[in-house]
Amino acid sequence: MSKTAFKSVSKVASKPALKPAAKAIAKPSPKPTAKAKPAPAAPAPVPAPVTPPPAPAPVSPPLSAMPANLADKVCLSALSFTPMGFLPCDGSQSSVSAAPTVFALLGKKYGGDGKTTFGMPNLSGIAPASATIHYVLALDPQYSPMTSNDFSNGDNLGFIRLLKKGAALPKGYLYCDGSLLPIAQDCALFSLLGTFFGGDGVKTFVVPDLRKFETKLGGARYVIAEYGIFPCRLLGGSGRLADTSPPFA
Repeated sequence: MSKTAFKSVSKVASKPALKPAAKAIAKPSPKPTAKAKPAPAAPAPVPAPVTPPPAPAPVSPPLSAMPANLADKVCLSALSFTPMGFLPCDGSQSSVSAAPTVFALLGKKYGGDGKTTFGMPNLSGIAPASATIHYVLALDPQYSPMTSNDFSNGDNLGFIRLLKKGAALPKGYLYCDGSLLPIAQDCALFSLLGTFFGGDGVKTFVVPDLRKFETKLGGARYVIAEYGIFPCRLLGGSGRLADTSPPFA
């Protein structure tokens, strides 16, 4: 064998054997991701409860809504108390001996035992009665009622009357139109009304505003006595006159 051939054989023999190819390791397939659950739909907004508007105040004319035997005998007051000589038309009971003329008119129709007590009608639901406007009944049957057109006898300060359509405003009365008045001009009336109907109580006060109740009165107007008899009140059950201090004191 020639040297050349020997070298080539030795080169071939000295080459390392080729390693078998490594088997490919299969990677595990990724687990399928769970589909995200859709977020629950937001609940539909609940509409706020609708509060019905308050029922309008009654506007029945006093003469048509009032018991027939009282229509020409009751008075309307803007005072915070029932003055001496009157009884409140609020459903309360009164003494027969203290008010025989009224008992003779009402009897037991509105309650009471008819011997020592009798009941007064409750007119608080008849316009324009409110928390600050009250119906009262005079113990004196000759007292001019709220519907009388005779303004010559004078009223208690703070009492309210109906002025017939087209009549001129009588002296000593003001329209019940919510006017703002100076206290210095009407100290006596202010001492009775205070700031029940408005005003700052220092320089001004306000008369009641009853215009919304006049819409079905055929042109009649409510007026309040600015001058007249200063009303008195009794101490409960004592028979003594109380000081008529302002209702706001």
